[in-house]
Amino acid sequence: MNARVLKGLLTLFLMTTGVEQIHAQKSTPVASGTNFNISSGSTTVQVGPASGARIRSLKYGATELLFTATTGNWGSTFWPSPQAYWTTACRNTNPPNNGCWPPPANLDADNTTYTGGLVASDTSVNYAGTADNSTHLRFRKIFWSNSQDSTLTNRYFMINATTTPIAFAPWEITRFPGGGITFYPKGTDTLQGTQALINMVRDSLGVRWFVYDSATIPASGTPKIWGDGGAPGWYAHVDKNRVLFLKKFRDTPRAKNAPAITKEAECELYTANAKNYQEMELQGSFDTIPANDSVSWDVRWVVRKLPDSVAVRVGASLLNFVNQTVSGLSTPTALQTRDEVSDGYALDYSGNHIALNLTNAANVSLSLVDPKGREVSRLHSGKLSSGSHSFSLNAHVSASGVYWLILSGPSGEPLSRKAIIRFRE
Repeated sequence: MNARVLKGLLTLFLMTTGVEQIHAQKSTPVASGTNFNISSGSTTVQVGPASGARIRSLKYGATELLFTATTGNWGSTFWPSPQAYWTTACRNTNPPNNGCWPPPANLDADNTTYTGGLVASDTSVNYAGTADNSTHLRFRKIFWSNSQDSTLTNRYFMINATTTPIAFAPWEITRFPGGGITFYPKGTDTLQGTQALINMVRDSLGVRWFVYDSATIPASGTPKIWGDGGAPGWYAHVDKNRVLFLKKFRDTPRAKNAPAITKEAECELYTANAKNYQEMELQGSFDTIPANDSVSWDVRWVVRKLPDSVAVRVGASLLNFVNQTVSGLSTPTALQTRDEVSDGYALDYSGNHIALNLTNAANVSLSLVDPKGREVSRLHSGKLSSGSHSFSLNAHVSASGVYWLILSGPSGEPLSRKAIIRFRE
């Protein structure tokens, strides 16, 4: 097959499958001390390895949107759900203790458990954490921008660091100053939680609207509500400055929420007793993670200034603007032409040959995976010395198609991946 035909087929593939060509759309993160600022349009987030590699800041122009006190609960973090499964003691309580606290420190708040930084080859910021002894999870977080639609993407990996299957759901917790309107498409369940907060919710136009009222926020207890969100999968908040913050995600069917007995759901909201902040909490699918394997979850952040014509109140004006914003977003697919690389692991291929270069000796697995995530072939599993290693693609795949080369570490954590398009004469 000549180069012109190959280029034409590649272009056709990208056009007809809607693969997101992130290399052409991303802006390079800018270092700020040990942190990185990632910008998209007028929006900038700051991430860093400290405090559990959480999102430290979210700005629209010069205006800070997050609650950013640097002690206690602040910024945007990531937990495993349900909360009742954080420790063995909480899990074994009958019923499970959904008030288990605090979160596992090395997943959420420690300053020394995450390492990583800028991956220059694809202009993302990557952080990898250490295993938590209670949940047996390790986290990996990847952050990047998409200039095509001025969005930011947070990709979270939950890695099972044991030899037995475990089950959790991903959970992103984003904290804002108290106030504003928080809303999402209504799912199929009945809203549950603190009655004082439930009384502040209005069901209108197929949406649940929570209008913050400081006079009604309980001064004690754990004021929280939870419920199933509906398609197409978004969760929104508008603050006092008329700035819309929107989380876009794959809607999770109610049946895939964390177990009901643990009092969790897809869309949750917590209000601090001190009335200084509130939490906009989103959960993904509760799934079994096989031994030494991982699951990933993407949440896209969208920030927009509301036009003067949009009324900041419950009703069609605000909902229509959100729906228009969501429909105008680009549509990423499960397969993206974006390679992910960890320092010390260089993976490449040319023709029928796969080249792997290791800075240090390591126990690794190299797999060939189809777009649906099914392993087609295991090219290698075991220890490799430092230096260059070569593998033949012909020995492992004969059919034309699109594949991923996945390099994993000894605990199943992804170290590098590369999208390849395989043509056979």
